Amino acid sequence: MYTKIIRIIIAILAVIYLYAFFITPYEPYSHFIPDFRRWQFFLFILQPEFYFNAFSVGGLIVISDKFLPFFVMVLVLLAANGIGGCLILLLRKFDSGLNNFNVWETKVIALMFGLGFYQTLTLAACLCGLSTNGLRAAVCSLVAFGLVCAVWLLIRKRSDNIDSIVMVPREPVALPRLFVCLLFVPAIAALFASGILMSNDYDVLSYHAEGAKEIFLAGGITFAQHNVYMNMPFGAEMNAVIGMTLMGDVIVGESVGKLLIAAMTVCCAFATALFCYRFLPRDVSAVAAPVAALIYLQFPLVNMVSAAGLVDCVFAAYLMLCVYMFAALLRNGNESNYGTAFLCGIFAGLAAACKYTAVPFLILPLVAVAITFEIFYKVKRFRVVLPMVVGIILGGGLWYIKNAILIGNPFFPLLASVFPVESWDAVTDQRWRTAHAPHSFSLSTLWQAIRQVVINQPLLDPLLIPLAILGAAAVVRKKFTDNLRTKIVMTGIVCYVVFFFAAWFMFTHRLDRFWLPIVPLMAILAGTGTADVVKCYGRKHGKYTLAVLLVVACIYTTLINTSPMPGKNVAYLVPLNSQTRLTEWTRKVNDMKRDGELAIIGEASVFDIKGKIRYATCWNKPPLEDILTEPDATKVTKELKKQKITLIMVHWGEIKRFRSPNNYGFSNFPTPQIFQRLTKNGVLEQVELGEESKQSGVELYRVRKYTEHD
Repeated sequence: MYTKIIRIIIAILAVIYLYAFFITPYEPYSHFIPDFRRWQFFLFILQPEFYFNAFSVGGLIVISDKFLPFFVMVLVLLAANGIGGCLILLLRKFDSGLNNFNVWETKVIALMFGLGFYQTLTLAACLCGLSTNGLRAAVCSLVAFGLVCAVWLLIRKRSDNIDSIVMVPREPVALPRLFVCLLFVPAIAALFASGILMSNDYDVLSYHAEGAKEIFLAGGITFAQHNVYMNMPFGAEMNAVIGMTLMGDVIVGESVGKLLIAAMTVCCAFATALFCYRFLPRDVSAVAAPVAALIYLQFPLVNMVSAAGLVDCVFAAYLMLCVYMFAALLRNGNESNYGTAFLCGIFAGLAAACKYTAVPFLILPLVAVAITFEIFYKVKRFRVVLPMVVGIILGGGLWYIKNAILIGNPFFPLLASVFPVESWDAVTDQRWRTAHAPHSFSLSTLWQAIRQVVINQPLLDPLLIPLAILGAAAVVRKKFTDNLRTKIVMTGIVCYVVFFFAAWFMFTHRLDRFWLPIVPLMAILAGTGTADVVKCYGRKHGKYTLAVLLVVACIYTTLINTSPMPGKNVAYLVPLNSQTRLTEWTRKVNDMKRDGELAIIGEASVFDIKGKIRYATCWNKPPLEDILTEPDATKVTKELKKQKITLIMVHWGEIKRFRSPNNYGFSNFPTPQIFQRLTKNGVLEQVELGEESKQSGVELYRVRKYTEHD
């Protein structure tokens, strides 16, 4: 009777959540389809032209130019696996615990370790101040060495039995393997098909991809006065730098970098499945493993962020491997675990090399728990903590050392009051802290944040939240498992998920991307919850219920992941270097012949602009501010000529957006009156642009040639 009541309650709650989920308005489409609801995505199955028109803009169909980036991505992955595999073999000599990992676990760990190794060495090469050709030679040599290592691993005699172990589920899977594999195809295809395309995301075009482009063209890294974001950890962006140096082209190289990020997302999903097989009870893992990997891969927010080239999914992958290593430490107990602890620290450091948030969200709690772990198990002091700290420093410390040496602030632009920087004044710092800090801690704000995470976020998976809650409830039950260490690992994951969301609410400006790194662990809980549901309803009925839920969720997420939306490029059949995604004014300035620099005021998403440019983000001093505010027109003209400025573009629409209430703010310098005066005085002449540019508030000026008679 009690079991039946539980089943009924679960079914009712599931129906209520799914009903609320699918009737929730889909915000990205609200501006052109009023009152559009999530369930209406299923109607697009009957309207394939909606998708095809977005896949092939203007009727262009070209796919041949996408083969080379895929090939280069595979080469880099093979090289990374070779380097990582050799390093794992070396660590095994100091850590018997690493021999407990099977072949699939070893390959995933080696691949992620190798990619992180390449990112760190690419940074080291950039800090050497090499030219573009020198940087290319260094990266090519590293990749070639990695390929040699991969070949050596392939042909060597495999004396240790670890390499012959094949991972198989401990229990029969609840669903046919072919059925489960087919469910993965749409998510992986959408991820890589979007990942190879150039992003339309503002942040990517203004500093993720643009920063990689500037590093590649300069052949090194210095302090960027014009783009504050380029002075933050840029570990994930090194994938694009590697791609650009190998290809010798920024567009194709950026595609390679984005494909590497997509591959890391797939590795992260695979790691969630392996985690379930290793750490969950036998009657749970066979169901939980494929479901956890599938939910993570098809999760729309993961798909969009990864395909866009943002770094949060790279952070998620390293966080997942860090938790994996730490769980292995807990399971191994008092064994010598120097290598496992070192790898745990390496992955935490690599996460911190992607985003500052990894320091408070991952490294600090990791070290605190590691110290507690040593005290609890009464092992030799620093057996775990010391190699872990060494790994953290080697994995991500170089980015912080770089900032400390260049500007004296390892966390720039954070902690400006502790480590002041001359170019970062108190007013700008206050603007930054106001924009990036939470604005309210009221109960209503907390409720809004919970609703946003649980149901209102447009790019949610319908299964993740309810199944993760069920999984957390299953973990804390006494009958979950008799294995104490497994119980500790899974309870720790539940506590860490709660901690992560609490830290996200308390210390960030609550962008949804900032809680994305915890989704792999939520997917593991969702897989655990799925196994609990199957067990509750019995193998037969539970299997059919699970199959229906997975198919419905897969159809919905595939429609979301391949749908056009603001900031997302789904022109799968369009050439990589197509001009169709560019703005009108970008095409205009790219087509203009100029023998000097283009100065851009107000706009920072400048990746697609060719030639020499001068720009700044809203946090930095706008270019030409000191020159254009000079009242003497002759002096202005002479100075512009001296600095070889031939074109000036002003984006009033962006300036207005930044100056709007509750936005980031912008300098008071650019005003229409300044440019009207300079035009009237003959310093500038306005270049006619199209209607699209006028509506966006873009104005383009040509600097008149200076002569002694002017």
